[in-house]
Amino acid sequence: MKHFISFFVLTSLFICSCDENNPVNFNCPDIEYPPSAYDSPIWHPSGNFIGFNYRPVNEILSYSAPCYGGSSSYGSSDSAGFWLINSDGTNMNQIFQQLLKFPDWSPDGKWVAFVNNQHIFKMQFNGEAFDTTSIVQLTFEGWNTYPIWSPDGEWIAYDRGGAYSNRLSGIWIMRGDGSENKRIFGAGMPDWHPDRSSLIGVIGINSMSTLKRLVKYNLLQSTPIDTFSVKKDNNNLFPKYSPDGSKIGFWSQAQDGSSDLWIMNSNGDDLRQLKTGGAEVNQGQPFSWSLDGSNIVYTQYDFRDWTYSNGLLKIVDVKTREKKQLTFNPPN
Repeated sequence: MKHFISFFVLTSLFICSCDENNPVNFNCPDIEYPPSAYDSPIWHPSGNFIGFNYRPVNEILSYSAPCYGGSSSYGSSDSAGFWLINSDGTNMNQIFQQLLKFPDWSPDGKWVAFVNNQHIFKMQFNGEAFDTTSIVQLTFEGWNTYPIWSPDGEWIAYDRGGAYSNRLSGIWIMRGDGSENKRIFGAGMPDWHPDRSSLIGVIGINSMSTLKRLVKYNLLQSTPIDTFSVKKDNNNLFPKYSPDGSKIGFWSQAQDGSSDLWIMNSNGDDLRQLKTGGAEVNQGQPFSWSLDGSNIVYTQYDFRDWTYSNGLLKIVDVKTREKKQLTFNPPN
C-alpha cells in the first residue's frame, strides 16, 4: 500500500536581541550559523545536469554590540527548494519548492529517494519535474537517513539509528518499494560498490570516540572485509565509490575543524587530497561523482563568514585538482 505525504515550506529566522547596557550578556542565545545556500549536489544518471538544494539566505542585516559583536537575522525566501543546473553552470532552475534532505537519484533517473521527518520517501521524476502525487513513504520505524539506491535499482541502503538500540542501528537495506527491510552491519553513511558485491560505510574507532573510519562489508559473504586506516586521526565521513568502483572519495575532518575531500584506490592505496579546503572550511556535506568518474561536484561552505549568502557548488577534476565554480551568490 502506498503512503503519501504533503510538505510545507519551512522558513527559519534567527534574531539576537540583548541588553545594550551589558557588554557580556549571558542571556544572549546560542550562535546559529547561517545555513549553506547550496547543499546536497547529486549528478543525474544521464550526466547532463546536477540536482541540489538551494536556499537564498538573506545577508546579515546589522552588526551592533553587545551580542557576539552584533545583532543579526537571516531567513529563507520562497524560492528555497530543489533546483537543477547543467554541468557547465547554465540553466539553473527550480523544480520543487521544498528542500530534499539527502536526495539520491535512482540509476534510471526516474525516482529520487530523500529524507523527511526521520523517514525515507521516494518521488517520481520525468526528466524535468517531480510528480508530487507519486510520493511514497518507505520507512516507518527508527531514525532513518542517507538513502542510497543500489546500482541495479532494486534496493536502497540507508542509515538507521535514533531511538533504536545499538543492536538495531546501523546500515540497513530494503527493496525499492520499502519491503524486505534487513540490517546489514553496524555502520553508517552507506554506499554501494557498482557491482553490488559490497557496501562501504563509516564506523566509530572505538566506543568512546566520535571519530569515524571507513569500513567495507562483503554482501556475498556477509562479513566485514576491510577497515581503512587512512587519515586515522581524522573524522572520515561520506565515502562514495567512483562509478567504475576503482576509487573511493570521502570527506576527512581534522581535529582543528578543517576538512577536505580525499580520494584513494578502492583497496586504500594512492591516497590523494583534492585541496578543496585550505583557507575555506568545507561543511562536509555530501558530494557526487560525474558519470565518467573524472569530476566531483561538492559544496564549499565557510561557517565563519557571516557577511554574505554562504555556500557554493564547485566541480573539481580528480586528476588535475583544477576547480570550477558552478554556482554564485546570488545566482547569475
